[in-house]
Amino acid sequence: MKFKLIASVKDVVSLSSNHMSNSPNDLWIISMPGFPTKPRPIPSIGSCKWVLLWFEEIKLNCGGSTLGSPGKGGFGVIVRDSSYNILGVIIKGLGTVNNYEAKCEAILGSHLGLRKHLEQNFD
Repeated sequence: MKFKLIASVKDVVSLSSNHMSNSPNDLWIISMPGFPTKPRPIPSIGSCKWVLLWFEEIKLNCGGSTLGSPGKGGFGVIVRDSSYNILGVIIKGLGTVNNYEAKCEAILGSHLGLRKHLEQNFD
């Protein structure tokens, strides 16, 4: 019975197309009965560049993230001018949300940041 169970689990694990998000110690324990493991793929690092702003142009950078999905999340927004001076920062904890909701809140927060900047400087 034990060998049939182990053989069945090995068959199911081999059909999985995903990787395991386990620590090296977890993977070692899983491999002890002979179950195949799939380590995480190596992250790819892409290049990016900062485009210089035109005179009197402002730039908003925003991001949202969670610890787990759903999990405790938050977002942040930073506003800079063409001289890279920080004009404003918004950070907010969101409670339990999924990653998509946190990113949407970041976009809405950047819209709020832009409105506040325009109201303060162009009224």
